[in-house]
Amino acid sequence: MRNLRIKFLERITSVFCMALVVAFVFAGCAAQQSGMQKGETPAAEITSIELSPESDYLDVVISGTAPLTYTSVKQPLPLGVVLYFPNTRLNVANADLRSSETPVASIHAAQVEAKTNTARVEILLASDTAYHVVQDGRALKVKFSKIGAAGVIPPATTSQAMATDTSSSNLPSPSPTAVTTGVYQGPALP
Repeated sequence: MRNLRIKFLERITSVFCMALVVAFVFAGCAAQQSGMQKGETPAAEITSIELSPESDYLDVVISGTAPLTYTSVKQPLPLGVVLYFPNTRLNVANADLRSSETPVASIHAAQVEAKTNTARVEILLASDTAYHVVQDGRALKVKFSKIGAAGVIPPATTSQAMATDTSSSNLPSPSPTAVTTGVYQGPALP
């Protein structure tokens, strides 16, 4: 009886192993290749990257052959904004730009890898500032605020801060050295 059990367990184990091997073979055959196939062309191509200063904004204009799809990430070190363009090739004459306009310090564009069609544009900032991206036909405008750090209105002088009326609020009156920034930072410590 015991011998019969061992043979039965051996058969079940071998059938299970064979089924597992067959499943892995079929799964491997059904896997699709990621990325672009030979002969396929990317959906878009970046043709130019330019700086366009305005009165309150500094625009980084990224032009393409078609409307650009992107993902933007703000990075803390080095301070900047990185834009990723999937299914897009980079075809610019100058991939590195220096800027004398604040807050943009420099711009670097590159292909993420030679095999993938993902372009990367890194905009390094001299100071932390607010930005927003506007799609303008085939161009993408990354607008950086020139107003002040992180898009906050520059602080008022001490005399302007003292002139504000705080009698209607429950907030403590500012001390002579306090400066209003337009950003609520919570109650002051006693």
